[in-house]
Formats: sequence, structure tokens, C-alpha cells
Amino acid sequence: MQIVEYNNQFFQELIQFNIKSYPLRVDIEKVISYKLNYSCNEHSTKLLLAIDENRIIGQIFLLPVCFSHSEEIFYWGMDYIVDNDYRDSPAGVMLLRKVIKKYNHLGMAFSKLCLLYTSPSPRDRTRSRMPSSA
Repeated sequence: MQIVEYNNQFFQELIQFNIKSYPLRVDIEKVISYKLNYSCNEHSTKLLLAIDENRIIGQIFLLPVCFSHSEEIFYWGMDYIVDNDYRDSPAGVMLLRKVIKKYNHLGMAFSKLCLLYTSPSPRDRTRSRMPSSA
């Protein structure tokens, strides 16, 4: 297993990997092309792939983020996923280690998180909304 930077030789396999990983998404090829061509102040998107036996088993897109108060570029991680068959492998950890080693920082938001506490809504007079199982 290895972590490699994306190059065009992986494009068709990348499309197939994303179709499998995100079955409800539409226009996957268009979305991937947009992300790969996104840039900020001449810094382009990075894409790291976890490869096992010449097959993509994981990915993380790193989109450059520019701030008006700083010349430093930060990368926002998105579509970080490892194939279900490889969830017990070190692929996910290897991807993140490579990002931190190469770019020193990373911002990410995770989907499918379970919230134990949420702030009250302005429409909700309740002070907090704790799940009954908490």
C-alpha cells in the first residue's frame, strides 16, 4: 500500500472509485474535474490517493484556501474516504500522515457525525437539546 499524488493516469479509476464511494452523487466526473481545476492565487488542488495493488482504495482532496490577511496557503480536506473493504487497513491514517507531513496543516469537516449536544435554536425556547440516550 502506498500514498501517491494524483496524476491523469488515474482519472478513469478515480471516477469509478467515486461512483462506488458516493452512489447518490450526480455528475461525478464534472464535480471531480471542477475540484481538480480549482485554484487560489495560483495554488491548485492537491489529491492524494491510497493505492493497493494498482487500485485506488482511498482519497483526500486538498483544496487551497486563501485568506486576505495572509499570503500563506492552507488546504481544506474534502472527500476523504477509504473503501469499505479497507477500513481496517492503515490507508486512512497513511493519507492523513502524508498531508500533515507535506503541508503541515489541514482543515476538515466530517459528515455523519453524531452530535451529543447542540446549541439551542433561536426558535427553540429549550436551553439545550441533549439526546435521550446521552
